Amino acid sequence: MSIGEWTLLALKEHFEALRKDDKSAVDTALASSIKAIEAALAAAERATRAAFEAAERRLEDAKHSSERAEDQATATRKYTEEKNNEFRGQLADQASTFMPRAEADSRTASMQRQIDDQRTVVQKGLDEVRRLVWIGVGLAIASSVAIPLLLRGH
Repeated sequence: MSIGEWTLLALKEHFEALRKDDKSAVDTALASSIKAIEAALAAAERATRAAFEAAERRLEDAKHSSERAEDQATATRKYTEEKNNEFRGQLADQASTFMPRAEADSRTASMQRQIDDQRTVVQKGLDEVRRLVWIGVGLAIASSVAIPLLLRGH
């Protein structure tokens, strides 16, 4: 059978050739896509490996820094404890030289009694001096009146 100039055999061969060309183009595109995917996977794997190695280096650096910071904190804590203990010792030494409160109160009360006794003695002395001053004033007045009277009567 024939359709125009085409025979069934010619059409079959033509379609098979087109199919073969399509299959070849698909195979070529598929192979190209596979190569691109493999290249992308290889690049992603390299990038992932590089990122992982960089992360491991940063983790090691952070771990080392953390250990150094911990060592410094420990040394600082020990130094602070030593200074605190030294200060406590100084306070204890100083406190041992302080007078006990009961003794200080007793001494203060004793000194206050002595001050009060001295005040009483001084007050009595002042009273005696005032009394003598008034006696002297009285004698001066009496003599200032009596002497002229006595001198007139002579």
